[in-house]
Amino acid sequence: MAAHTAKEKPYTPGGKFLPPGDGFHPQLKSVKYLEGWSVPCGYVQAELTLGPEHCNAHGTMHAAMVCILVDVVGRQALVAHSNGVYAGASTDLNVSFLRPAEEEDTLIIEATCLRDIQPVSLHKVNIFRKRDGALIATGRNTLSRI
Repeated sequence: MAAHTAKEKPYTPGGKFLPPGDGFHPQLKSVKYLEGWSVPCGYVQAELTLGPEHCNAHGTMHAAMVCILVDVVGRQALVAHSNGVYAGASTDLNVSFLRPAEEEDTLIIEATCLRDIQPVSLHKVNIFRKRDGALIATGRNTLSRI
């Protein structure tokens, strides 16, 4: 897990980064993007404290929530890499679930743009549990530019 700060990256309407909850994913309203963006390299870091809206009936993070984080936070790395202009449709999404995360756990989400050459982009996302640094899930998403 890379070093991170607790400072949030504020979203300003009309800015180049997507708002935390874009209406399609209301569960993302509690995602906080952190300082330490690396714009030319396409690296983004975010933090999320799990609430009941992120968990299944067993009190652990729902698999669909992991997929949403891989897709949406990963796209932020592409937005950072492409200097604020990115539109694409997922063509392949794969996720490996390594450990459970429980309600009230705080997660660190790290996303990196691996490739952004038209017409295909690729990003990877690692999700860590903040208290012990354990890798919870890892995923990759391939997108086709629209």
